[in-house]
Amino acid sequence: EPGPSAPRCRGRPWGETREDEEQNVKLTEILELLVAAGYFRARIKGLSPFDKVVGGMTWCITTCSFDIDVDLLFQENSTIGQKIALTEKIVSVLPKMKCPHRLEPHQIQGLDFIHIFPVVQWLVKRAIETREEMGDYIRSYSISQFQKTHRLPEVRSTGKKIKTLL
Repeated sequence: EPGPSAPRCRGRPWGETREDEEQNVKLTEILELLVAAGYFRARIKGLSPFDKVVGGMTWCITTCSFDIDVDLLFQENSTIGQKIALTEKIVSVLPKMKCPHRLEPHQIQGLDFIHIFPVVQWLVKRAIETREEMGDYIRSYSISQFQKTHRLPEVRSTGKKIKTLL
């Protein structure tokens, strides 16, 4: 712990400034990832960083359609007890989803964006993959349903029949 004569920047010990800047950079990167994945609530200026990040993590987990036993009910401006319970649930779900990164509830509660970032990065990747897989599945299912009652048009080309591709 630095003494009273240690250099200070804006009331903080000198060494904390760089980490604060890095935390802010990581928060910005997390919010950009969440928005890119489709979680647009991360743009709302009136929401706290906790609500944006935890809301985004919860959204990613539910988007992944991962069958989990816990109720990940996120609501903005939760009480301290609700926030603690939610962060514990998120942390307990990550290993079940085979997330390669470890995170502790206190890291989420303390807004440790440097440690939260790789988890959000992994969750966003999973959410995008899941949405693409679901899109492929729904498209395939829709085509099969369509083909039960309709015939695809055929195109004649040099005497050969070629079915059009969707």
